[in-house]
Amino acid sequence: MLCLQVDEALNTSEIEGEYLNRASVQSSIKRYFNIATDNRKASPAETGISELLADMYYSYEQPLSHDCLFRWHKMLTNGRRDLGAIGKYRTHLEPMQVVLGKYHEPTVHFEAPPSNIVRQEMDKFIK
Repeated sequence: MLCLQVDEALNTSEIEGEYLNRASVQSSIKRYFNIATDNRKASPAETGISELLADMYYSYEQPLSHDCLFRWHKMLTNGRRDLGAIGKYRTHLEPMQVVLGKYHEPTVHFEAPPSNIVRQEMDKFIK
């Protein structure tokens, strides 16, 4: 189970362009499961993803909820101050987009639903 959780933490973070240290993630996950560890120093991102995975493990029988998603978001962002909306849905007017390509020739690969309907879309997802 531990190897799967470490892989999940690394792969999930890599999708977001964040590369974590395998040994640090493993040590952090072990701490959340009260398993002996070398107490290696973990970054806030490594600690946050480890806390999230442990929370998912311990609360898997609980129904998914907005509060649960917000709690997980706070864990993942683990003290970051450069983000404005932690633990809540976005509210900005401009569209959220995945954009790749040159600065002067961007290609929009995905555009998320507008902020004003995110809560409704998440209601559908949670049910």
